[in-house]
Amino acid sequence: MELRPEPFSEALNWALTPTVPAGANSLILGNVEHGYLAFDYLIDISAQEAIPEPVWVAVMELAPPHEAYAIAVNAAIAGQFTLAIPALRRAAQAGIGDAEAILWDANVPMRPAEEGLTVAWQRMQDCRQDFGTDHEETLIAEIMVAFFIMRCGLYSEALRLYEQLVDRAASALGPNHRNVLGMEFGLASSTFASGAQDEGLPLLEAAVRKSAGTLGPRDPAVLDRRRMVVQFLVEAGRNYDALQRLPALEADCVHLPTTHPVAVGVRRLASQLRKQP
Repeated sequence: MELRPEPFSEALNWALTPTVPAGANSLILGNVEHGYLAFDYLIDISAQEAIPEPVWVAVMELAPPHEAYAIAVNAAIAGQFTLAIPALRRAAQAGIGDAEAILWDANVPMRPAEEGLTVAWQRMQDCRQDFGTDHEETLIAEIMVAFFIMRCGLYSEALRLYEQLVDRAASALGPNHRNVLGMEFGLASSTFASGAQDEGLPLLEAAVRKSAGTLGPRDPAVLDRRRMVVQFLVEAGRNYDALQRLPALEADCVHLPTTHPVAVGVRRLASQLRKQP
């Protein structure tokens, strides 16, 4: 049958119209002022086919930055990281620090670490003024400051900041909050990177175990932290220790799309390690 798409406004009215007058609900609920939500039975239908690339692109382009960020994360999980990059950059420019961190971790940073630190510092000051010191938005902003301090190679300074952050965040958000788990891994990372490797490696492994126990072993953040532990070991010249951890990490990443940033990073590490004598 030949496709003759109707205007968007007409399609929206159709989707908002109950399927049976005064009876069954429409496909979507809501209005232009408060937004729209797909009805439960539509959400519950399992996807039969992958979302086409043009749909990902169009939705991310149309969405405001915060929504585009959430969609981009899901696109990356679905193996469409390349398509997600523009939305992540737009989100980062709008002040969503996690988006910029994802770009850095995927080796496609949008600006030098020093510039990122300047932006993150200003964001932190604004959040402290607007929300107070222990608000989640402020704590997230402080995480990004510590993140960029690490990226600038100032490991001891990052360590001091993470030490101040962890207890405050655990008190404000709870010890198993996703952001607190990330801070604990940041504390362990900065400890290892500052030169205290014998102290830092057990901290890294403990942080990964706690993350896995809380988020689940297949959570992309958990797998990425395991990848980072291997990366730290390689950078420290401890290739034997890195190789010991690599096979289990590779096996646990098989469910990820081949283009997922974690899968790409693990393959890169494996190639680097196995080429060495």
